[in-house]
Amino acid sequence: MQLDTIRTKRLLLIVMMCSSVFIADRATKELSRHFMMGKPASQAVAIMPGLLYISHSENDAGFMGFMTGLPAKAKPLFFSLSTLAFSALLVYLIIRFNANQSSSISTALSLILAGIISNGFDRIAYGAVIDCAVVARPFAFGFNIADIAIFAGWVMFVFYLFKARCDTR
Repeated sequence: MQLDTIRTKRLLLIVMMCSSVFIADRATKELSRHFMMGKPASQAVAIMPGLLYISHSENDAGFMGFMTGLPAKAKPLFFSLSTLAFSALLVYLIIRFNANQSSSISTALSLILAGIISNGFDRIAYGAVIDCAVVARPFAFGFNIADIAIFAGWVMFVFYLFKARCDTR
């Protein structure tokens, strides 16, 4: 009974974390759409001049321009199917690792899932992912809170794998 309570609490925390990432991402993207949409890049708001800016851009390709060359009509289908497939895999893994009491890996996978769901929402609602911040150096790229969650989740996941490997030695 005690183990089931712990698992239930962990799953609740995972749902709350995913919801928080989704809500924060949606809020920042809507603020970007409201205040920055249609403005040229020269009017981006400098947070850290020369490095970090608030702006609005739409990315119909994948991360860092992945699949840019895919025909426009094929992109929605490709990204919708890949979002569904990755989301299903992540839900399965989260449940599996949560059952085995691996909360750190469940947390990492949950961050990745939250980011994928939020960016997937953009693709369905707008046909592209909204990026609301730009890093200007060393090369310019746009991102959003969902991207940060995905990146943080991957870093945690890789760290967990290295830690697990070191623990088995």
